[in-house]
Amino acid sequence: MRKATDLGLALHGPELLTRTPTAESEPPPEVPTAPEPTVLARGQVIDLPIESDSWTLRATWNQLGTAAVDLVAFLVDAEEKVGSSDDFVFYNQPVAEGARLAQEGPTEQSIAVSLDDLAEHCVRVVFAAALDAPGVTFGDVGAIEIELAAGLEASAVIRSTLDAATVERTLLLAELYLRGETWRFRAVGQGYESDLATVARGYGVEVG
Repeated sequence: MRKATDLGLALHGPELLTRTPTAESEPPPEVPTAPEPTVLARGQVIDLPIESDSWTLRATWNQLGTAAVDLVAFLVDAEEKVGSSDDFVFYNQPVAEGARLAQEGPTEQSIAVSLDDLAEHCVRVVFAAALDAPGVTFGDVGAIEIELAAGLEASAVIRSTLDAATVERTLLLAELYLRGETWRFRAVGQGYESDLATVARGYGVEVG
């Protein structure tokens, strides 16, 4: 100790072995969490909860053997009619003006919509699902989960479970529609025993 003092070295005691209370009391940084999506019952309506031009509707269902479920969309005017057959989005025509179909696998598909890119006459986007195999109904498929997100990779802001189908072969899932200057979203869940071609003709699509 005397030699250390003579050389002018700093001297430390047991305090080096004790943690300072300041470092120990600092709380960990908070991690932001995404808000829980709004859950809609069949038939419920909500204004789009955030400002966004890009919206994606995702639909998922249980695996159903070899029967395929096809997600489609009709881009319609105030009279519930397409401007032309180009306003029908489906597996053989996956891209329309302002909308695009993506198939992620046998139990999940999505349609992305750019509101600013929709044709001027389009004030409503009707999302539907259809079965391609005879003798199969949405009662066999079971519940279909839908969710709406503000972008392809974004978290869902709206979610709904549609599980009331029985003998239907075509099922209207949801609608994005313009009311005044506000876009709204409705969980529909209305089905038809007729096939997709019949429903498409009802919206004015020319089906050969």
